[in-house]
Amino acid sequence: MKDSAKKVVILENLASPYVHQAILVMRDYNPKLESRAIVEAERIVNAYLEDLKLKGGRYRSPARKKPSILWYFLTAVISAAVMFFITRL
Repeated sequence: MKDSAKKVVILENLASPYVHQAILVMRDYNPKLESRAIVEAERIVNAYLEDLKLKGGRYRSPARKKPSILWYFLTAVISAAVMFFITRL
């Protein structure tokens, strides 16, 4: 049976001025590599904050696709059919 237990490390008092605490879910926990995990976590946070600065200081969600014309057409047809059957009652 595969080991499905999660290895979680809670980091506090990081060197980052922006992050107070980080919770890491490790693939394979090795206490000898914990300092590397801290460095990697700080690198990820700093890259994220730098990306925010480049985007004007706020998070922009990915653009949503506009519904296609077919979607509007199907909605109109279904609405018309419902109205037709309601008026027949």
